[in-house]
Amino acid sequence: MSNKKFCCERLEGAYIVQNGFGLNFRIVKFIEPMYSKLKLINPNMVDKGFVMTSGYINTINDEKTMSLFINNCPFCGQKLSDFYKSDDYVQEIIG
Repeated sequence: MSNKKFCCERLEGAYIVQNGFGLNFRIVKFIEPMYSKLKLINPNMVDKGFVMTSGYINTINDEKTMSLFINNCPFCGQKLSDFYKSDDYVQEIIG
């Protein structure tokens, strides 16, 4: 994890905390069949999603998890799909 670069310190802090602890930033990868469905809605859709949560226990895709998909960093404004292109950042897979 030490080789990873982040757009800002505040988002890095939300990325490195455990999933059950407070505000979380998660990077998820969409796989088939979900990715194909998302591409029908938006042909320019990337295969990653960027999610803010208030913490969760099982998975980010759990119906009990409060989450918000975002496009830009809420702290510095960076467009997340431009910055986090590598699969090395992916924490969960949704398909």
